[in-house]
Amino acid sequence: HGTKPDVVLSILKNGMNERFAGSAAGTAFGDGSYFADDAGKIDQYVTPDTAYSQANPLHKQLYNESHKHPGNVFYAMVCRVAL
Repeated sequence: HGTKPDVVLSILKNGMNERFAGSAAGTAFGDGSYFADDAGKIDQYVTPDTAYSQANPLHKQLYNESHKHPGNVFYAMVCRVAL
C-alpha cells in the first residue's frame, strides 16, 4: 500500500481506515482500502519525503542522530490481506 508521507504516522497508529479511502487517489472501484499484488503498482500513489524536519511528528518517530533521514524517502506498507 503506497501512501503520502503526511498520512504514514496515522496509518501506523490507527491502521488502515476505509473511511479515508480514496481521499488522495480517488475511488475507481468504490469506497475501501486498495492494495496491489505487485509492488510496482504503488509508484502511482507515493510521493517523496524529501527532507528532515524537526517539527514533523513522523520524523521524530523514525529518525534520530544515529538514523538520519536519507532524503527522497518513499513510504509503502507491506500488508497481508485475506479475502
